[in-house]
Amino acid sequence: MRHEVNSHVAVSRASATKIAAEAKALRRSHPQALALDVLDLVMTGHHHQRVDFDGLAPPAPFALVIAEAFDYGTDVNDWARWSAPGADPA
Repeated sequence: MRHEVNSHVAVSRASATKIAAEAKALRRSHPQALALDVLDLVMTGHHHQRVDFDGLAPPAPFALVIAEAFDYGTDVNDWARWSAPGADPA
C-alpha cells in the first residue's frame, strides 16, 4: 500500500518544534525505547503530512534521534561529534 504525502496539509513550524521537543523528552525519559518507536509515537496524527524540520539538522538533538532511528551502523555520539560546528568528518 503506497501512501502519498498530502501537499495541502503542512504542519506548522510550532508543531514541528513541539514534535522535536517531545521526541527529545521521550528519549531522555525512556532510553531503553527504540528511537524509531519514539519517532512513530511523536508523529502520531502527523503521518503523511509535510513537517518542516528546517534548522533541526545535526547536531540538533532531534536530528540525532532521527540518525539513531535510521542509521543502525553509526553511534549517535559519532553523529554528534561529526556534525558539531567546526567538525571535520574526514
